[in-house]
Amino acid sequence: MSKAVLDAAKAFRNNPSLAIKSLKHAESFSWQATAQQYAEVYRTVLKRI
Repeated sequence: MSKAVLDAAKAFRNNPSLAIKSLKHAESFSWQATAQQYAEVYRTVLKRI
């Protein structure tokens, strides 16, 4: 995993626009939305068993 982090850091250093794009994407993340999506998956699975 440390290699993945190092590779990402190098990619951001070598490509500042990638870093900006990644930060903008991260701003759209929501723990609330993630939890709701997981809950929906669990409900769907439970209906099938």
